[in-house]
Amino acid sequence: MRLVSFSVTNYRSITTAHKISLGQYTVLLGKNNEGKSNISNALNCAMNILLAHSKKMARMRSHREYDWERDFPMQLQNRKNSLQSRFRLEFVLNENELSEFHKIVGSKLNGTVTIEIIVGPNNIAEIRVPKRGKNATALTQKSDIIAKFISERISVNYIPAIRTENAALHEIRNTVIQRLEVLEENPQYIEAMDMIKKLQQDILDDIAAGLKQPLQEFMPKINEVKLQIEEEKRNSFFRSGIDIIIDDGNPTNIEFKGDGIKSLTAIALLKEHALKSKMPVIIIEEPEAHLHPEAINQLNSIIEGLSENNQVIVTTHNPLFVVREDISRNIIIDSGTA
Repeated sequence: MRLVSFSVTNYRSITTAHKISLGQYTVLLGKNNEGKSNISNALNCAMNILLAHSKKMARMRSHREYDWERDFPMQLQNRKNSLQSRFRLEFVLNENELSEFHKIVGSKLNGTVTIEIIVGPNNIAEIRVPKRGKNATALTQKSDIIAKFISERISVNYIPAIRTENAALHEIRNTVIQRLEVLEENPQYIEAMDMIKKLQQDILDDIAAGLKQPLQEFMPKINEVKLQIEEEKRNSFFRSGIDIIIDDGNPTNIEFKGDGIKSLTAIALLKEHALKSKMPVIIIEEPEAHLHPEAINQLNSIIEGLSENNQVIVTTHNPLFVVREDISRNIIIDSGTA
């Protein structure tokens, strides 16, 4: 499965970017503040909303990916209608995937499937599967199944342009957290977490018992006091407390390394993750940031190598990343349009 085109309307500085063609390696070019980052961010947002929808978590998670007050163009927020951001993703399926789609979803495709995502002021994503003919409504009603089908075969890895301090560390740790999630289906891990839960709860119950009596002196109607840790927060804690130590002659936490090292570490981890992931779409904003010319040349070769087995989308204003052998792979971003 490949993502072959992307459209976005009314997202940040982008009013209309219609059907941007995406190949195996696509470069978004433009001057600063013309909308390159907003297009790549919109694509990442749409793919993550689709993933959340596949897990039936759209109502809980779309707000994390999209915030209307932040993401809908500010100059349009006072108008009375057309207050939605719209994203459109077009995927092409191979013969095996078309057969699997028919078996799982119960509908035949002509080779492609299109997903439309609409988000308004309530931040709740509406997922549609636009298709002409009598099956159009039926496909939209199965949008969660279709979203799951797509998300199991294609994923997005996104590295934003700002790769310093918290932003860089967030991207690195987020990749590690995603990889560690597989442990939650491991029987030994589940057994260990159950034991940790019991040991923690014994202490929490003891603290709660100590709180009950003094609280009852102030509020006699109190019958019970409980302390508990939500399962998601417990699991999240064990995945997120990660330090990254880099030894370049001086073993140091990455937080105290230079911006160039942080940038390269984020991209290196993305490459490692891509080798083990399912058909990822890799989005890298301004890969040249914080790097000297020799490192930029080396990085360009690495990114081109990544595009052999993954779809790669790069935003840049550095001419070294232009694809000269195929001009159509370069998309010029100017004044919020592509």
